[in-house]
Amino acid sequence: MSAVGDPEPGAPIFRAVSSSARQLFQLLNCIRFAPKVQVQISNEGLRFAVEESRVMQGIVFLDKALFTSFNCTLPVSEADEDDPDSFASNLPNFQISLSALLETLQIFGAADASKYIPVPSRPGCCFN
Repeated sequence: MSAVGDPEPGAPIFRAVSSSARQLFQLLNCIRFAPKVQVQISNEGLRFAVEESRVMQGIVFLDKALFTSFNCTLPVSEADEDDPDSFASNLPNFQISLSALLETLQIFGAADASKYIPVPSRPGCCFN
C-alpha cells in the first residue's frame, strides 16, 4: 500500500482517498485555533501541527488506516539509508491555510451527508 523508493517519472509521490471527508473535518477542527497548519507526509500517515504564540501546540495524526487508499512513494537518497534521522527531516513538509482546508472538507462532508438523507418514494408518502 505504501512504499519507499524511486517513483516512476510523472507519478505522484503521495495519493490518499478517504470515504468520508466529514471524519477528516471533525478531526482537524480540533486544532482550529491557528490560521496555518504545518503538514508532514510519511509512509505511516499525515501529521497536522499548529502552534499558538509558542504557548500552545495542537497535533492531529491521520493514520493511513483512516483512508480507503493510501500510497506514499518517497524518493530515497543515499544519506537516508545510512542515517534514519535524516529520513525524518527529508519527509515532505509544507504549510497551508487551515480555514481553507476545513472549508473544503466541510463542503465535501456535506455532500457525503446528503447521500444518507432519506428521500420519499412517492409524494405525500412517508419515508422508507
